[in-house]
Amino acid sequence: MKWYFCLNEHGMNGFAESMFAAVHSALQNTTLEPHFIYDGAPNEITRYLQRIGVTVHFHQNSFLDRINAAKAQQGFNPAHARGAYLRLDIPVIDQTDDVVLYTDVDVLFPRDPRIDMRPELFAAAPEYAMLASGPVPNKHILNSGVMVINLGAFRKRLAGLIDFAAKHDFYFHGDSGFYDQGAINKFFPGEWEALPQRLNWRPFSGHQELPEIIHFHGTKPYELPQLIAGGKGVREVAGRFYNLNKTNYLMAFGLYMRFQTPETQRILGEAFPKAQRLSVYRRGGDGLPYKNDLCQFIFNDQFIRASSFYGSPYLDEFSGIITKYAAGKSLFRMLEWGSGFTSLLAPMVLDSLGVDFRLESIDDNPRYQRDLAKFVYASDRIEFRLEDLTGPGKSQADPELNYSTSPLRNREDYDFIFIDGRRRVECAYIAALVSSPETIVVIHDFRRGRYQPVLGLFEVVEETEQFRVMKIRKGVHEALKPGRAEIQSLR
Repeated sequence: MKWYFCLNEHGMNGFAESMFAAVHSALQNTTLEPHFIYDGAPNEITRYLQRIGVTVHFHQNSFLDRINAAKAQQGFNPAHARGAYLRLDIPVIDQTDDVVLYTDVDVLFPRDPRIDMRPELFAAAPEYAMLASGPVPNKHILNSGVMVINLGAFRKRLAGLIDFAAKHDFYFHGDSGFYDQGAINKFFPGEWEALPQRLNWRPFSGHQELPEIIHFHGTKPYELPQLIAGGKGVREVAGRFYNLNKTNYLMAFGLYMRFQTPETQRILGEAFPKAQRLSVYRRGGDGLPYKNDLCQFIFNDQFIRASSFYGSPYLDEFSGIITKYAAGKSLFRMLEWGSGFTSLLAPMVLDSLGVDFRLESIDDNPRYQRDLAKFVYASDRIEFRLEDLTGPGKSQADPELNYSTSPLRNREDYDFIFIDGRRRVECAYIAALVSSPETIVVIHDFRRGRYQPVLGLFEVVEETEQFRVMKIRKGVHEALKPGRAEIQSLR
């Protein structure tokens, strides 16, 4: 199915970063065919989108002269109107397809959306009414941020809709919504079909169904770091929505960060230097609050949170350990056996410290690792490796490595090794082979009796409730030198 999204040049300053995240998530997690309607001149952003597979339509509103003729009134911004009403021209641009998906640009696609309907006109999710008891869907008012549109039927009604909007000088506000949303609600009362909330999942809603399209309605991603830091200087409405459900906003924010890349940040900074953007989530030191909310992912059709498995200290303690041993380094090389919440947390902590890093994450569960990888921040600096626990057994001379021995392929020692997966004692031995005297080795669940043999290889630096922090014993490191030299052929 084609997916349409729209911006004009004015809107780039507010939403280009969100658009990058939306496109990256759609290309990675869905089968949608992205189409971008842009009212503006070609630039580095449009060229980047074309390079990665987005069809860009350079297009001005077919009724632009009527928008320009709208009378000035309090609250009306012609530039906003030009961008908001671009979506109405999808049936003008697309003369071939029957049904398409439209979304605003401030969305994410954590999964491939299940759209198995062909609306008579169009379908949209209800807007929410804000009651004292909390947000409640209002079945009489739609949110135009996500729509499934029957192009043929909508095309037949388009002239009437534009005439109606022009009579109101293209400005609508109040409960029915602003600009195009107000026009659509007032012109098509009762004519639209309802989309399930999973296709327009707004974090404040508390809706329990797993999201397929996350819509940052009310609070925008670039506002979240300021809200986390206390909310100073943020729009009042953004704070109000955020406070309705901080957990959901932080989960969505963690996913949003995963789809930012150094290249798109560079392009955005050069093309639109005044654009709203979070760049990276930097607050210095271990100033990364709400770790359990930021580090969530979807597996087996449910949200997985670290606190549900290990208790709240798990990520706080791990963050403190990373901060202590990575601070001040220019490059931090990490290895972990057992992909998981630490794969989500470590990149955010290291970025908050301003430390560049490389993380190799080994696991033996393909579906688990694949689902986790969709939520990881700074994925360009992370290598997820799927390794068989035992390796092949075809002959006595199989050259392949396995889950525990696969780090022997690498030719550089690590700064930090985390052991939290399978075969931990075996992994600890390999950790000793790929460690320098200064390498920090951390093991989880260290009190288990079966893991105590690792103390023959490592001395304890410190212990927390969840983790034992170690370094290789000097005598062991010296004793392993001949063996380390002999396995260089494997590395």
